[in-house]
Amino acid sequence: MTSAETASATSDTFAVDIRSAYPVPVLKTLTRTFVYARGAAPALTVQDDFAADQPVTFETALTTRAKWKFTNLEAGTYEV
Repeated sequence: MTSAETASATSDTFAVDIRSAYPVPVLKTLTRTFVYARGAAPALTVQDDFAADQPVTFETALTTRAKWKFTNLEAGTYEV
C-alpha cells in the first residue's frame, strides 16, 4: 500500500492506494483521496479513482450518523 500527502494553508490532501484490498485481477489502480478544505465552509471530500482492464462493478460504503443527500445522482456523488 502506498500513500501520498500534501498540506497547505487552505487544504490537506491524503491519497492511498487501496487496490490490494480487492481481489479483482482486472483492477489496475484504485486510489482513495481525502481532501480537507479549510475556510468559512470547511469540507472533507473523499474520492475514489480506479482503472480496470474491463468493465467492473464498484461499490463503497460510507458510515455516518449525519443527514445526507445526493448532489448528482448520475455521477454518484452525495453530500453529508
